[in-house]
Order: sequence, then structure tokens, then C-alpha cells
Amino acid sequence: MKFSTYDFISMSEDRVNEDIAYAENNYGWVIDGATGLNKTNLTGSKGDVYWFVNEWNNYLKDNILDKSKDIKEIVSKGMDFIGNKFNKISSTKYPDKVDLPAASIAIIRINNNKVEYFLLGDCTLIVENNNGKSSIIKQMLLDKLDNIAKAEMNKLMLNEGISFIEARQRINPLLIKHRLLKNTPEGYWTLGFDKNAVENSLYGYLDLEECKKALLMSDGFSAIFDNYKYMQADNLISIIEKQGLHQVYKTIRLIENEDADVVKFPRFKKSDDSSAVIFLQ
Repeated sequence: MKFSTYDFISMSEDRVNEDIAYAENNYGWVIDGATGLNKTNLTGSKGDVYWFVNEWNNYLKDNILDKSKDIKEIVSKGMDFIGNKFNKISSTKYPDKVDLPAASIAIIRINNNKVEYFLLGDCTLIVENNNGKSSIIKQMLLDKLDNIAKAEMNKLMLNEGISFIEARQRINPLLIKHRLLKNTPEGYWTLGFDKNAVENSLYGYLDLEECKKALLMSDGFSAIFDNYKYMQADNLISIIEKQGLHQVYKTIRLIENEDADVVKFPRFKKSDDSSAVIFLQ
């Protein structure tokens, strides 16, 4: 069994895209790199996060079709593989935890006539069943911490009359505090080098009738409904079917450009990297 139609997009307004997306007709993923907070570069590439998401993209391409392993095992082995590569090229033998590259991720693949899914971080999966009913699969732990930081940033802008850029700089210590909570029971679970995250992922199987359509998104794409409230999650797949991923992406950028001062919609960047994969049976 395969999906009859699929498409994917990964776009950035920055010089370096720290997202990546990929799909074939029976599997796909979105990887959303966590932007470094200390501006370090341990890998000597375009950036540690760019290196990290591309390593995972290549690793998954090489291993996702191994049906003798479930996705959890594939990801766990990937942490060893990519972790060893990182240790060999890192300019620092013992980097600070906050400087270790990390990412959110959403993966699905058809396996034994079921749809297998795996999520870490704040990527979103929307599935639509045979009756047109939508369900959202997402971890919310990182969103809770981000909302605290966004509220603090917004308060600074309103109470002190400072710009978004200055307010964002002022909350950096809070963001570092939250980043240090990654892959801990007190914080959130994300893709890094800690295998405990795999056992705390959102993982499972859906019958094909429960997953006639599927949409995977980084938070820079899901913002269209969960932050900007411009569309609703339960009809987003239908809109993409009619308009296409690129048109929805253009709408996201239009909303962000109209709120260039980051006053109406609190966020950490004027425009975040934006990625999505859609599958239709």
C-alpha cells in the first residue's frame, strides 16, 4: 500500500534553512532544527543545526525502508550514528548542553498496511480518516515553555516600549534556561543524542482507514492555525488540496510581513523556517 499523492515544502527567509522535509509515496518526515542560542559553531559547517538536520535527513533516507526495525529503533540507532559523527568533528570535546544541536521531528511511514508515526518536540501531525474527521497528534511540552517566554517578551515590549529585537535579546537567558530542560522529565523531549527521548516520543500505528490523508508540519507552518488563527486545523488539509502547500506558505509570509514588528502575534522570529509534507490516499 502506498499514498497516491504526496508533496513537501521547506522554505526559509534566512540565509540558512534549519528545517528540512522529505517524502516518497510511503514515508516522509519534517525536521525542525532548534536554532542555537549562543551562536557557537562546533561543526565548521553553515551551522551546527543545519549540519544536524541534514545528517538526519540523509540517515533516514538510508534506513527508513528497513522494515525489520520500527521507527523508534531506527531513530535510536541514528542517535548513535550521528552522535559519533558529531563527536569526531566537534571543535570542543565537552560542549555545553545548550550548544548541542537538537531538533523537533515528525515521521510517518506505511508499514504492514498500517501508518506508523513518530514525533518529538513541537512538530505537528494531522491525520484525516475515511469520514473526513481530523485528529491532531503533537507533544505540547515545548509549546508550554515557549508560551512562557513569548509572554515575557510581549510584556517587555508593552511595558517598556522596546522593540521586538531588544525584547528578544532580553529573554535570551530565559530561553537558555528552557533549552537546558530538553530531554528531562521536568522539560520536554526532542531529537538529540539522548535515547531517553525515544521512549518519551509520541509513537504508534494507525489503520489506513484512519489515515486517508496526513499532514506533517514544523511550527513555522502550523503557525497558520495555532498562532495566527488564520485557518482551522480541521480544514487545513482540504485547503492545501485546493491551493497547494506553496500558496499556504505564501499566506503565512503575508501574515508575518503585515506584523513585521511582532506585536500582534508573539514569536521568536519575524519569520520562522516553514516545512510541511502532505500525503493523500
